[in-house]
Amino acid sequence: AVQVKGQKVIDSFQLDNLVVREIRADLVDLSHIELAKKTAVNGLIGFEVFSDFEILLDYSSSLIMLIRVNAKGIPIEPIPTWEYQPKGSFGVEVAGHIAFVKLKFGKKNKWFGLDTGAEQNLLNHLAGKRFLKDNFEVRKRVKLRGASRESIEVLTGILMNAQLDTFTFRPMATILTNLDEINATYRTNLDGIVGYEFFSQQIMSINIKRKRLTFYEPGPKP
Repeated sequence: AVQVKGQKVIDSFQLDNLVVREIRADLVDLSHIELAKKTAVNGLIGFEVFSDFEILLDYSSSLIMLIRVNAKGIPIEPIPTWEYQPKGSFGVEVAGHIAFVKLKFGKKNKWFGLDTGAEQNLLNHLAGKRFLKDNFEVRKRVKLRGASRESIEVLTGILMNAQLDTFTFRPMATILTNLDEINATYRTNLDGIVGYEFFSQQIMSINIKRKRLTFYEPGPKP
């Protein structure tokens, strides 16, 4: 677990032309992340900053687009179609600050939380022997460490055959681990978490208020 050393109210926070004022932040030690990434990390941005936006992720262009939405989740200023054109929209469920989507593996359905900050996917070690045999290829053992300093030894491998509607995902680097703590925190029963390995395969946006995940393709440039 992450050891919180206190809280601080930040007078203002600016990301490009987005300014957020009077935001409460937990104080934690992130030095181990800085050492692992070999870069200075001043903080982690979460739900409280982005709750009033639809978030579009375009990893191929190293771009995050924030689309401000109203109380119903309708974009106040829609994405220009010459930039991005939608090619599919899918429903997601929401519990607290986490959205999760149902992925299909053959005849099996599994629920995965969406975490844009995760380097690799996580898969519950209780997914089932038959499911693991058909859809997960073990590669090696590694030490897993998140926002806390604690680390655990886990199996890492490749998750295969994941589908969302008619879209099939390429095999994704995935860690097999115990998700009991995550499920207890969010009061969910997730089979896994998907991160970069998932989001980097498509340009996509998450709209928490409308409970939608939308895929895009680049639009015809003017």
